[in-house]
This record gives sequence, structure tokens and C-alpha cells, in this order.
Amino acid sequence: MAAIVETLYSDKRLVLANEEVIRPIPFGNNWTSIRIGIRFAVYGGSFGSSPTAITFGATSGLTLGVCLGPCGWHCNTPEDYLGLRMATSGTTWTNSAWNTVPNYYTSSANTHTLLRKTRAGVLTNTGAAMNTMLISSVPGTIRNVLYVGIVKGSTITMAVHSCTTAGQVQADRSRGDFLYNMGVTAPAILTNPSASTFTYGSGAMTFDHVAVGWNKFYPFIEICDIAVMRFY
Repeated sequence: MAAIVETLYSDKRLVLANEEVIRPIPFGNNWTSIRIGIRFAVYGGSFGSSPTAITFGATSGLTLGVCLGPCGWHCNTPEDYLGLRMATSGTTWTNSAWNTVPNYYTSSANTHTLLRKTRAGVLTNTGAAMNTMLISSVPGTIRNVLYVGIVKGSTITMAVHSCTTAGQVQADRSRGDFLYNMGVTAPAILTNPSASTFTYGSGAMTFDHVAVGWNKFYPFIEICDIAVMRFY
């Protein structure tokens, strides 16, 4: 089970090691456009430590999206999941050079996709691949922010705001930074990507939970905050 870690400053964090956390969306499926976000870091380095690479297996790396009921991407047969998958089978994230302080991971370019997983256990209507992302590897000290925006319609539109420069990934983001930028169309602390669109396919387009997953036992990922904002 996911464990709660408490520091001397009572900064509670959710630690995921090959598991997924799923929480109900307060307003259920009553939305057309939302943004979901996390404030997080991946364990695997510290100030001046040796670099460590992460190679992912057959499933995925970090996932962030919405689902119908309490069953997300990591379920074998979810009712419906829609969101971001960061990494595919065989993908390797490399850590920055040992003398780069603070350390961070560089994900493989074009391995992150926006996709859907249904009860049949298959992926459908995969969106366009995305650019390289950078992820802090100094939990508790350097926390990054990641946002996924989803707009329902005849086609699904999704936009991911992430760290893509050393300046962005090496800056610690407070809870205030995270919550303030949830409502900003183009957050200055992150890179603004082009939106990806794809056909939803069959189904009622019903999503009432948010899901965050990580498929490695080690290194683990620390989630400091999870938030959902409805635009309309």
C-alpha cells in the first residue's frame, strides 16, 4: 500500500512504489474541461550523488489521468481511463551528470502519449507523442509540477504542461506555486505544449476519479500534492 511519509516539518507526502493512487473528483463527472496536477519528485539522486538511470518494463512509467470508478491505468480491466502515460516498455530515463546540482532525470523523447484504456484491457485512439520531459530526482528538496488538461468534445483535447529546461526542473515549487498555476492558462513556470487531439471512440465519456500511478518498486516517486480544477 502507498505509505505516508512525514518530515520534521510535517510535510506529508504520498510514496508510490509500483502502485496507483485513485481519488474521487469532488464534482464527479459534471465537467467539460478540467486540469489535473501533481507536485512531485522521483527518488534516485541527491545533491552531488551518482546518477541513476531508470529503465521501464512492459507497462508504463508515470501515469496521470481520469477514470470511471476506482480503477485506473494499473487495473487490468478498468471501466475507462483517459490520460497521460510517461514512458513505454524499454524506455530509459537518464540522470543528469553527477556534478549537476540538483540532479534530475531526462525522459526519452517522444515516449509519452495521451491515451485511453478500456475494460477490454486495450489501448485505443492513442494521441500524438510528446517532447522530452525533465523530472527532479531530489525528493523533499526540489519538487516539480506537472499538469494535464482534458477537454471533452467530439474529439478529446489534452494538453500537458511540464518541465523541459534545466532552469524549470531545478527550481523547487511550493504548494502555493502549484495551486496558483492550476488556474493559469499558460503557466510561466512550465513549458506550454501544443494540444494533442484524438477520437474518443465508443462509450459515455464518463470520468469521476483522478488516478496517479507509478510502475517501479525502486526508485519510488513522492507525490506532495494532487489537485483537480474544473473550468466549465
